[in-house]
Amino acid sequence: SSIIQSASSAAKRTKYFEDKIPKPDPNYPTGSFANCTADMITSTKASESKAVSNHPDASMVTISCREIHFRAPLSTIEKGGSPIVVGVLSGAGGKGPIHRDSIRATWARDRKGVYFIVAGPWEDIEKEYNDYRDLIWIDEDEVYEGEESVLPFKTETFLYIMNKYALEGKAGFEYLFKTDDDSYVDLTKLENELYGKVDINYWGCCTDEHYKPLRDASMKWSVSHELYPEEYYARYCQGAGFAVSREMAQCITDEENIKNFRYNPFEDVSVGLLAERCGYRHTSNCELIQQHRSDDVTQRKQKKIQKIEEVYFIPIATMKGKILQHRVKTYLDMYNHHKCALEDC
Repeated sequence: SSIIQSASSAAKRTKYFEDKIPKPDPNYPTGSFANCTADMITSTKASESKAVSNHPDASMVTISCREIHFRAPLSTIEKGGSPIVVGVLSGAGGKGPIHRDSIRATWARDRKGVYFIVAGPWEDIEKEYNDYRDLIWIDEDEVYEGEESVLPFKTETFLYIMNKYALEGKAGFEYLFKTDDDSYVDLTKLENELYGKVDINYWGCCTDEHYKPLRDASMKWSVSHELYPEEYYARYCQGAGFAVSREMAQCITDEENIKNFRYNPFEDVSVGLLAERCGYRHTSNCELIQQHRSDDVTQRKQKKIQKIEEVYFIPIATMKGKILQHRVKTYLDMYNHHKCALEDC
């Protein structure tokens, strides 16, 4: 019976793609349909494969030919109950714990469905994991830059876990929203913007053009020809905050896609490539998703050696006319944004 249902679902999905899904623009060749190979540096070699831990929250997913072992509060996730589930990329160490505490005390306070995705040694976050039950941990090094970045694996593991373990349909969630731990998110405005929308599958501050990859190795977001030989990226929603519908999450986390999709080191570009692979177009609103705190061009063209906190002073907090503000730098800064969200300042 399950085999027949699976075959029927696959046939329906194939027909849907044939009938409904727009084809990629042949004038802008991207890597959206490229698959990973066993010899890629990020692929799990046979000698590296290991059994899933016996921890009650442990499981594993293969993403871009890499086995990702994770632990997540599955019993909580399975209950569902949040129309929009938020995944916050965060560092296990450094400023990560402070950022997480500031979010728990402000925009995630008294809210269900906000999870922090971390990596690094399990021992570093085990107590926090057990105390709060709002962490998703992946067994990887906390590498943020370069061509072995953990950020795509964090993001795609979050999409996989929520789609697999949350209740089916709207009882589980309608949208998944990815953001970073230096972002303030007005969840009420976000829900008002997306809740009940049937025509939005991929939403955020998105590119309207097919941008070319940066090849200058001195630039923070450069990528080599070896890793990404194509001339263009797919259109994508920028990583400070973007939403994907349950329908799109189902396609992304379909085994043929998430398992075989070729790794890309940038999580927002990676999801954009998967969106094109699945045939979903974005809905963009860059007024509501604020990437920067000012118009200072130095914020937009960082070199690898340049730290953002060295570039500019912190402007006055405001949440007028926006859902998300990125680059919130301190606990007090997060609180001031929360105050403005409540008082409309």
